[in-house]
Amino acid sequence: MITIVAQPQELNYTLSLPRLRYTSDKASTTVTLYRDANKILEEKYFPFDSETPVELDFDTLIDGLQTIDYPKTEGIITHSNAAGVYKIVVADSDGSEEINFEAMKGFRNNTELDLEFFFSTTWLNVPFVGRRLVRSFQPLHLTAFAREKINIKVIALFEDKTTETFSFGTMVSGQVQTVDVSPYLIQRRSTKKIVEYSVFGADDAGKLNMKKCSYIIEPIDIYRDDYFVFLNRIGGWESVALTGQKTNTYKNVPSLALMDKRTIRYADEKTRTVKKNTGYITRHEDRILTIEMINSEQCYHVLDGAARLINLKEPTFDYTDGILNEVDIEFTYSDPQLANPRLEEKPNYLTI
Repeated sequence: MITIVAQPQELNYTLSLPRLRYTSDKASTTVTLYRDANKILEEKYFPFDSETPVELDFDTLIDGLQTIDYPKTEGIITHSNAAGVYKIVVADSDGSEEINFEAMKGFRNNTELDLEFFFSTTWLNVPFVGRRLVRSFQPLHLTAFAREKINIKVIALFEDKTTETFSFGTMVSGQVQTVDVSPYLIQRRSTKKIVEYSVFGADDAGKLNMKKCSYIIEPIDIYRDDYFVFLNRIGGWESVALTGQKTNTYKNVPSLALMDKRTIRYADEKTRTVKKNTGYITRHEDRILTIEMINSEQCYHVLDGAARLINLKEPTFDYTDGILNEVDIEFTYSDPQLANPRLEEKPNYLTI
């Protein structure tokens, strides 16, 4: 007979998925994992004895089955593969036990957290105390695992101290979705200059169901600003504006071969390495964002108006309390064509 000792919760983060533990008094057991109706794996186990639980981890396997793609649209995008519904069937010769659960891609250290409540009230983004400073052309996204319908509202404060509220789209229940709330998109809604705005979610009755996030718009500095967009550990898309010095290093390593007593050049390895300084990091939230960025599995640099996937080179963040801190971020572009700026793809310039 199968006895379940520990199992995943009804709602989980993939990388903090609780371990499955069970016992059986039979010579062997079979464990089958399904995603929806699709069988992912089936394995046979031979318990040592009925007192020693079999312990199985599915966290990294399930995490690898799910993706949260970069939100390329200027609106609301649904990440259809960010969450999944799973079933584990544990069987022996006496019968079977089923365990049904849902998993969202990401990691939350405290597995005792009520994720249903967390997803129902909180954007999957790093929270800021008070208002956040953002550049006028900085990409800015808010991600949610909607547990009910979310009507997204924006309250804009104009330069003349008047305000106006805009409807900014709707998120449907049961999906992981990202809304683009970049300052330039908010500004499109009015001919008057917007200096500050807040974004929140409400149900059809007007009750707040996603907390308010407030932003102050700062002018861009085209000679210093570089924008980076990345996926954080709990499934939300973040961005930072780095303002320090930037250095581009172009390198070309040719490959040579001796053919018919002549040296022939047959291939080149072109690389473009960028070193960008963060500028002084003054806020606790900015420090968290910088650490999230260097640990992110998906990080993009905005180059010529388009987000380009990058690879960070052994990023290190030395932070000392009590002084102004700055960090050098070194990276290369995933697209080898970007090693030569003259061969870059047609840029996707932002339109106001």
